Amino acid sequence: MKAPLPVVLALHLAVAPLLARAADIDHLKPVPLTPQTVSGVTLAEHAASLYLDAGERAPAYAVFWRDGQVRVERFRGLRERPAPFNWSRPENEERIFEADYDEPPLLAFVLFPSDDGPGNGRLAIGIVPGLSVDDRIREGWRREVEMGGTRWTVRGDYEKGPGGRVLPGSMRLTVQGTGPQHVVLDRTPGLIFREQSILWIGDVTGEGEPDFLVRRTLLTGEVDHVLSLSRGAKGWVATGATLDPDRPERGFSSGIADAEDTAWRTTNSPRPYAAYRVPAPKAVASYALAGTMQVRGIAIVPAARPAADGNASEPAASRPPVTPGVKRDFVFTFAGERYRIVAELVATWSGEPQGPAYTPDLPFGTYWSESGLSLVVSIQHRSVKQALLVTQPVMDDDPMRLTAGDLDGSGRLSLTIDSMPHYNNAMTHTWTRVEEPGRIMKRVSTFQAQGC
Repeated sequence: MKAPLPVVLALHLAVAPLLARAADIDHLKPVPLTPQTVSGVTLAEHAASLYLDAGERAPAYAVFWRDGQVRVERFRGLRERPAPFNWSRPENEERIFEADYDEPPLLAFVLFPSDDGPGNGRLAIGIVPGLSVDDRIREGWRREVEMGGTRWTVRGDYEKGPGGRVLPGSMRLTVQGTGPQHVVLDRTPGLIFREQSILWIGDVTGEGEPDFLVRRTLLTGEVDHVLSLSRGAKGWVATGATLDPDRPERGFSSGIADAEDTAWRTTNSPRPYAAYRVPAPKAVASYALAGTMQVRGIAIVPAARPAADGNASEPAASRPPVTPGVKRDFVFTFAGERYRIVAELVATWSGEPQGPAYTPDLPFGTYWSESGLSLVVSIQHRSVKQALLVTQPVMDDDPMRLTAGDLDGSGRLSLTIDSMPHYNNAMTHTWTRVEEPGRIMKRVSTFQAQGC
């Protein structure tokens, strides 16, 4: 078991081998961890769109996390390989291919040193001395680190909300040596985490100051890995990568042109084609007894909502009260089993980060709230409760709707939530029943339909 908090431990990290690494960072980017389908551009253009091209900068480096260690190597760029499907558009002979990193990593970031930084922007290749920590960051957590002849104090501080409870999204990670305190990872509005942990502390850049790898598990199961690196007098810079263990399909369409293009590809794809199949939605076989649930606002409107003409806001008297708590709670049955749906407003941190921060790469409209309240839609079956969706407390246009039943003809329970978190952007999230300890549903797909 972990020691009671607060925890104060000392790390003594040798820094002499790191001096050759010293390099100021120009920018830091995560590498896509799964192959990406590319069409209409070259591999170089695709890399540039991801800001992974070094251009005329100093050599770029890849920072890997694997088996509890951080390793630095020269960034070899992205590679091109045939897509699992291979049909093109005759009218412009558009090539389609997949792009991924040369060595598929568990987690990787690209570091671009500055030409005029110490060490001429060069880093040593190999394993970075450091310590695999895996400490959970709770209120009052702190740790002592000795590095570069200085003792550093690392802290995780939270803000409190109603009733003195810790505000989700309010964790700020700081470090202090002999000088002022520095923020290495700042708060992010609207985020709700199950757990936040420091995985590793070391010195990637040779500044003689601690660098950090942080893991954050969101309430709905997605996992962030955030890398925060020292830039000496310039403070710390952070970026991250978001992994979804459910690996749902993520789709996007914009306007009638995308819809026509999708229809064209589906119609003209080779048949039969075993390597790739365009998924086709099946008709709804049956619905849960509760039918369709409307979660509109669970009737909450933001502090200032524009009127229909866009010129003025609704008068305060016309707005329902905005308060935390359960706003919708009902039970339905499927295949003889009872399921409970709860929609609750939870107080979360709101504001602008003042230091390096990372906003997870999530489907549009999720975990996005500037009002200090987030809407959490959960499902409960027997003794297990699982958060399905976290979003803002009010939809922009149509009400949020939940449909439950055998939606794919498999005989298993499926759930779909349709919402419009922002004007002209409709979202559809789908889950299906799984038999796994500790959870009820698995994310299957998310789809964003943009009107224009």
